[in-house]
Parts: sequence; structure tokens; C-alpha cells
Amino acid sequence: MQEPSEKALKRDPVICRDDTLAGIRQWYTPFAQHLFDSGFYCHPFWCFRRDHGGPWGFTCGADPDDDLPQRMLMPINCMKQPLYRLLMQKDMFPRDSNIPTLIESCNGDGYEALKTIIFKAHPVFHEQPATFITFYPSQRHLTLHKYYGLFKDYLQLRAFIQNYDSDLDNDREIDVFLKNSRYAEFLNQVTRDERRGGHMNHKYRGKQLMETLNAYLMAADSPMMLEQMAAAKGLAKSPPTKAPTGKPFLPKKAPTATPAAFVGTDAETRVSFPVHHLNLDSTATDDSGDDPFSDLIEDMYDIEVPLDDDAIAMYHHYGACIHMIKNDVNRASLQPCIVCGGDHQFSDCRVLKNTEFLKQHYIRYCQQIRREATARAFEDPSSKIPVKDSKKKGILKKPTLASNPKPPASAPAPAATNFVDFQVDDDDDFDGDLDFQSGRI
Repeated sequence: MQEPSEKALKRDPVICRDDTLAGIRQWYTPFAQHLFDSGFYCHPFWCFRRDHGGPWGFTCGADPDDDLPQRMLMPINCMKQPLYRLLMQKDMFPRDSNIPTLIESCNGDGYEALKTIIFKAHPVFHEQPATFITFYPSQRHLTLHKYYGLFKDYLQLRAFIQNYDSDLDNDREIDVFLKNSRYAEFLNQVTRDERRGGHMNHKYRGKQLMETLNAYLMAADSPMMLEQMAAAKGLAKSPPTKAPTGKPFLPKKAPTATPAAFVGTDAETRVSFPVHHLNLDSTATDDSGDDPFSDLIEDMYDIEVPLDDDAIAMYHHYGACIHMIKNDVNRASLQPCIVCGGDHQFSDCRVLKNTEFLKQHYIRYCQQIRREATARAFEDPSSKIPVKDSKKKGILKKPTLASNPKPPASAPAPAATNFVDFQVDDDDDFDGDLDFQSGRI
């Protein structure tokens, strides 16, 4: 026996991926071989005895009943702690298993932890071991490879409990193995003639049995391949999943960047338009000129407009509706309504028939336009837009350049500014009697 090496012990250990009773029995044998290869002792699975060995399941001494000689006692005491650390590794057992909890109760003793793990899975510690072999296993949802291992585990249990030695080289055991498989009818049909003839018996002995059955199941006309092709076709024909659509975003505060105004009630008719905001903190003053709308604009400045979320949202919504009607004149006569999104035309909207509501709405909208006009006039002093003088209440003045001279008389007058679509070069149809002073609506 080679010297124990904990470094070799932790290199590529055998991990238990199935914590069922059969899974633990199948894991223990290759795990014991890994311990032997690393210089550690592991008691063979079928050598455990009932009411013997104490917490380890085996003893070291000079008596005939002892499992190991007395000289192995000290090495075993040195090996139990590295073995415990190996069993306590994070991925040694499934995440939802309670085996790590059982190992923690062993106080650092790896051999006691091994016996605790296999205690329920070993028939020697069971009061009624015959209940382990009541029925032959069935494949059901298992793969053929796992079903093969489960069937061999059953035969080992039966040999240990009933002292009846048998394996899958026996034709009767092969009959049961095929009968309890998932595709029993197909496998019996394709293997019957070869097994009866006798000249092909080598294909159904030992590990060759798995290769033979897998070859038949991989055929194009096998039920397993037909199921896989049907599942692949169903997946290809499935309709694509629609991307989730969120609710329209409305800013809760006066935005400083470029937000989006939304029109429509459902995701298919919702359209967004950019709404530009200017810096309104500055004011500019100049001599006032003749303006027939000066009184109206002065009254608008005296109106207290609440800058709450609803008012800002209403302004964005109203501006977006105007943009949509300007780009598509037929949009006003279609359903749903461009204003409220209801199932009626624009002309039948109850919101538009509410005169008092529209009056207040228009005043708020004009107030917002004037605020942006003031900021634009401050940035462009050549504009003819009247603004309110912050020093003299009730007097409107036009901004001028403080230090620059006035433009020559031969220079063309600037076009009327359109604050709805923010265009200054498309005002050939401007009508002062019908259009708003600072832009068309």
C-alpha cells in the first residue's frame, strides 16, 4: 500500500450525483477505488457486518474477528481527517441533499462519515433487507445507461440478500430487462430472431448488450428517433415569442434632456416624438412694439400654471397629437382616437367637446409656448417676439442686442417662428388673422 497523499486524494475525486439508495451504492465502489489509488484505506461495501465495527464499521486488532491488523490503527487515525475534508467539499453531493448535514455531525471523522452515508443504502443495516428486492426496476424516464446500472444493482442486492447469483448473461434476466425498458415492444421485435438462433448470442453478453441495444435504438425507424424528430419539428413550428412591451414612460419632473411623448393606448399604436426643452431661467428686455396680442399674452403671464406631473404630461401629449395630425391628416378621422385612445373618431371625442376643459388646456399650452419663446428670444435677440419685462409689470418689450448694431434696413425680415414643429423655413402660408402670433397651431 502506497503512502497516503492528500494532494492526490483531492485530485479529480469521484462525485456523487445521485443521492438515492441505488445511487449511493453505485457511487461507493468507484469512490473506494479512488481512495486506494491515493494511498487511503476504504472498507469494501459488501464487507460491512451488522453490529460490528462501531462508528467506523470495521476494527483494527489482533483478534480473529478484527478486519485489519493492529498496526493499521495509527494510519487509520491519520487518514480520517483528510477523508472528512474531502467529503465536505462543496460539490461532492447534490445541492438539495441532506448528506452534508449528516457528515457535519461526525466531528471530523471521515470513516464514521462514510458509514453514516451508506447506512440506509446497505441491506446489512436494514431490519427487513428483502424489501430492497421486492420488484425489478423499470426504465421509465431514465436513460438506457442509467437503467442498465440500476438493473445490475438490483442483481447484486439479490445475490447478497438471497444468495442467488445471476447477471445479465442469463437469458431470463435479459427478458426481464427488455420487458421493463421504455421501448420494450420494439426491442423484443428486433432482437427475437438473433437471440433464438444462437449464432448471435455474443451480441447479448456482458457490456456488448448495451452496444447492441443502442445500435437498434439509433436506427431511423426506432421509436426513440421518431420521438426526437417529432419534438424537433414541433419546436421549429412553434410561433416566436413576442418581446414584452412596457408601459408608456411619462417623466415625473420637468425634464432637462429630450424625453419622449407618447400617443396611443396599446403598444402597436403608441408613437413617440422628441420634445425639446430650453433653459427658461434667463430673461431679456427691449422696447415693446405694436402687437395686437400683447394684452392676451400679458394676461397669460398672470395665470398661475401648476408645474405638476399631470400638467407636464398633458402638454407633451397635446404636442405629440399635433405632430401626428400634421404628418398624417387622415389620422384625425381614424380609430382609436388620437387624443384619448378610445374607440371613436377624433371628431367625436368627449374630451374635445368639453369647452371649459379645452379652454384651460389651451391657456396652459400657450403659457408653455411663451416660456420657450422667451428663452429662444434671449438666445436670438434678432427675433421680434415680445417678452415680459421683469422690472416693469404689465409692459412687454422686444429683446435687442445690447452692444451690436441693428441690422441694415435692406436685410430681409425673419420669418414667423413656428413653435409647434420648430420650423422657420416653411411659413409661406402664414396668415396673421388666423394664425397665432408666435407660430401656427
